[in-house]
Amino acid sequence: MRLEELKSSRSKPSQPGGVLVCPKCGEKNTDDARACKACKQSLYINCAVCGHENLRASPRCISCTHHLRPTIGRQLRKWVFEKHGMLILKVMLVLGVSFVAAHVILKVAEVEPAEPKEKATTTGDAKFKPAPNAPEMVNLEPKVTPTSKKPAAKPGAPATENDPLEGWRERYCAATVANGIVTVTGKALNKKNPSITGPFLASYGSKFSVGPGAIKFRVRSAAGGPGKVELLPSGTDSDPTGMKTMPFTTTGGDWQEVNVPIPYPGPYGMIRLYLPMQAQTVDVDWIEVVSTGKFRRYDF
Repeated sequence: MRLEELKSSRSKPSQPGGVLVCPKCGEKNTDDARACKACKQSLYINCAVCGHENLRASPRCISCTHHLRPTIGRQLRKWVFEKHGMLILKVMLVLGVSFVAAHVILKVAEVEPAEPKEKATTTGDAKFKPAPNAPEMVNLEPKVTPTSKKPAAKPGAPATENDPLEGWRERYCAATVANGIVTVTGKALNKKNPSITGPFLASYGSKFSVGPGAIKFRVRSAAGGPGKVELLPSGTDSDPTGMKTMPFTTTGGDWQEVNVPIPYPGPYGMIRLYLPMQAQTVDVDWIEVVSTGKFRRYDF
């Protein structure tokens, strides 16, 4: 019944006396007019669903009751998805990327930054670890302490298969690692370099350390003898004139710990460890490099 009343009311002029009022400008037109005589706006509109012709002032089609003008919700959806859909998509994409980036940054900020990596020859840096209380340097004379037992536990990460010396390099010697012990055997020297006085182990692993400090190691040899530690300060690695030399002496027999102070206050560069191995093999259990605020141990 409601549909019939709607059809009957919408099929007649909207005003009595055969008058059609323009919904745009309000001008009164005759009932047979197709367009407003004032603004030229069409007085009729076709339904988008069934195609039936309706008065433009009618809210619904008199045939199928479909809305002749879009509702606010439809207008909003059209505005969002047809006119500004791409812009909204871009904004959502930027917000999503920003959220992920912020999450990653916060995760990275929670991780303690690692020390700067050295060249390919300094893979021992990954083995270094700080000690909260590095020992203070009191006596600057080398100290040799005999020890009969090997420490029960060794701190630090184990050596890798590709780098058993943990960053130390053989120079005019051969070094093999077995059961946590490095056995060093000397070789013939290269006479072209007068700054080299014997076989030694070299390390760039302390390049970011700052003295004064010390180098400590546990060593065993059959006859013992003199040795020395040479420090090339950072930035003078290729200039032997800036070399700092600290001698020491070991005795033959059982294991002993050697403590060689390094009084140099500047940043370390390359460290050379000359062991008394010209005519014998020497075993090394571990090496420690102590500097201001840092403690680095090589357990092999």
